[in-house]
Amino acid sequence: MIKINTEKLYELMADFYLLTNIRMAIFDGDFQEIACYPPELCDFCKIIKSNPAAKSRCDQSDRESCQICKNTRSIYTYRCHAGLLETVAPLKYDHSVIGYVMFGQILENRNDSVSLEYIREKAAEYHIDPKQLLPAFQKLKHFTSTQIKAVSKILEACASYLWLEELISLDKNNLAIRIEQYITQNLSGNLSVETLCEDLKISRSTLYQVFRQTYNIGIAEYVRNKRINLAKHLLKTTNYQVSMISQLVGIPDYNHFTKIFKKQVSMTPRDYRKKHNQ
Repeated sequence: MIKINTEKLYELMADFYLLTNIRMAIFDGDFQEIACYPPELCDFCKIIKSNPAAKSRCDQSDRESCQICKNTRSIYTYRCHAGLLETVAPLKYDHSVIGYVMFGQILENRNDSVSLEYIREKAAEYHIDPKQLLPAFQKLKHFTSTQIKAVSKILEACASYLWLEELISLDKNNLAIRIEQYITQNLSGNLSVETLCEDLKISRSTLYQVFRQTYNIGIAEYVRNKRINLAKHLLKTTNYQVSMISQLVGIPDYNHFTKIFKKQVSMTPRDYRKKHNQ
């Protein structure tokens, strides 16, 4: 699904590490890591992941955090199962999240709630020699909460930059993108499931699967959101009558359009135009 400009991507990740001294990783839409810098994990994580059960917990922690990031479409900071802080930001394309940028393997200042006793418990849980794990824990990097917030903002900027500069791009033959482009280009027309399947030459099950995996909302809701967003744009930027705008966005029944618009925006189209014109 994702194509990467390997050379330039690694340059960006190396610059991020040079400034922050924090490891960055890129995940695709299926929560699989596709790039990272530095390539080596910190000693603590390498020791933890040497245990298969612990590695499985690490992978699960990554997937769960990416899923939360996908659902909220916003940056998410959390503590992994081993007690380290991680932050993940979404890579967005239109209304969909197509990947994730993550930094982590750090602690929040020297008074972090992750105690040496906690590390001993982890060592016992995963049958790891604490004499090996404790020195690795003590070498972990510490940052203040203010520094972590600042790095999080930089990470968000990097996520946008990756897409804008096409360091990460989507395969144009990707079905999700074909569907999104078709809907965008045909908002004023019939966008029923039957029409989409017929014109895109796909089955209903395939269409539903793409929407579940890519957009995390139903087809009807996605189309409605696109239509209302276009209506909002036209109300703000044109003098078209509301009845004409309802036609242009594919909801020709004026009363039905007004009802849908008000339900989603909490005001009528006329009130919305009046507010933004002011």
